[in-house]
Amino acid sequence: MVAHLPLSVQTPELAVACLGAGEPVIHLFGDDIAQDLDGNDRPHSLHQVHSCLVPAAVRDRVCLVTSGGIAADERVTKAIVCGTGLVAIGFIFENLGMHSIGELGGRSHLLVYLS
Repeated sequence: MVAHLPLSVQTPELAVACLGAGEPVIHLFGDDIAQDLDGNDRPHSLHQVHSCLVPAAVRDRVCLVTSGGIAADERVTKAIVCGTGLVAIGFIFENLGMHSIGELGGRSHLLVYLS
């Protein structure tokens, strides 16, 4: 199963709860300009989730996937550096009126950089 969570200030706590429920993959999605629901930049939000999972000693039990607003190659690198294990890229989402891979049944047409 995959938990689909929008990035926000509540996402770190929600991610820990999802992991406690046995979710092995957490899909973290932002908007199309690489911000979370609270207007924070994606790297900050991703790092907050990663930083919450490490002290709880559960980071190695989950694969973090991110999507939304990945429009340049440096955003992929930033997402990986901030703790994401997999980055989903796809302008097809916007063209179809979709904003996350969850709306495609968890499938994306391009996944990059498995760390």
